[in-house]
Amino acid sequence: MADAPAAPSIWFGEDDISQLEEFDYHFKRRTEGNYSRSKEIKRAMETHRIVDEVLAEFDWHASSERERHALVRQALYDHFRDE
Repeated sequence: MADAPAAPSIWFGEDDISQLEEFDYHFKRRTEGNYSRSKEIKRAMETHRIVDEVLAEFDWHASSERERHALVRQALYDHFRDE
């Protein structure tokens, strides 16, 4: 019999609960009652991977997550402001 696929889980420590609550609150409002934490985490993981691949193409390394977030946020603002 083949091994069953892994069912990974994510552990949120006591210090991370507010981040999880903010995540849930944000996406519950945007999904019109069809919220799935699992689906949104998978989407976030895919977006993170894509951003990381693009940054790697330019050999760019953030000195902090804050710097990385600022770069992505500014790029999105610039893109939509120019449209």
